[in-house]
Amino acid sequence: MLASQARRYRAERCVGVVIPTRNGELYLAEALESVLRQTHRPLEVVVADDGSTDATLELAQRYAPAVRVLALPHRGLGATRNAGVEALSGDFVAFLDQDDVWSQRKLELQLAAFDAPSPPELVFGHVREFISPELEPQLAGHIRCVSEPRPAALPGTMLATRAALVRVGPFSTRWVSNDFMAWLLAAGRLGLRERVLTEHVLSRRLHLSNYSRLTASVRSEYLHVIKESLDLRRRSATA
Repeated sequence: MLASQARRYRAERCVGVVIPTRNGELYLAEALESVLRQTHRPLEVVVADDGSTDATLELAQRYAPAVRVLALPHRGLGATRNAGVEALSGDFVAFLDQDDVWSQRKLELQLAAFDAPSPPELVFGHVREFISPELEPQLAGHIRCVSEPRPAALPGTMLATRAALVRVGPFSTRWVSNDFMAWLLAAGRLGLRERVLTEHVLSRRLHLSNYSRLTASVRSEYLHVIKESLDLRRRSATA
C-alpha cells in the first residue's frame, strides 16, 4: 500500500467516543472540548447521561450536532456505558470520563498502533494527574497527585476495536464503580492483544468528588472484582 493510501485509510477510520455522565455540569464542557479538538477525524461522539439532576443535559445539548446526547434513566455506570456503545456505529470505540481531558493527538497516536503487522485489539497510553484548579490550596494539599506521566489501563487511556468489545461482552451492571476493571479482567482472561503507548494521552482530574469515592465500600468492591476474576481463572484452568 502506498504511503498516501495508508494515510487516507487511517483518516477514514471513524472512532466512536462514549462519555458516560451523571451530574457532570462542572467539568463536562472541558472533557467535550478535548474530544472535539482531536486531530483525528471522523468522530462519533455520544454523551450518555445517567439520569442527571443538574444542568448536564442542557450543557451537552449545546454541542449538537457534533455531539449526540442520550437521556437515560439512572441505572448506573455499567448500563450507561453499554447504552453509549450500542448507539455507535464505528469500528473503534473510546471512553472518556466526564471530568477528564484527552491530549490533542490521543486518537491519532493510538490508531497508528493498529497498523502494526500483528495489530493489537486494545491500545492504552500514559496518564498524568492534575488537581482541579477550583480547589482551595488547603483542600488540594490533602490530595496525592502524580503529575508525571505513567502507563495506565483506564477507560480514558484505552482505544478498542469494536470486535474486541463484542468478544468480551457488555460492561457489568453489578458494580458501582468497577465495571471497567471487571471488563478489563475479562479481556485478559480471553487473551486480547494489548499495547501501551509511551505517549501521554489522558489528563486525569483530581477533585473532591472523585477523591471521596475512595471509600471502604468502593475498595471492598474492587477486591470482590479481583477475587471473582481469580476464581474464574482457577475454574477455567481446572476444567
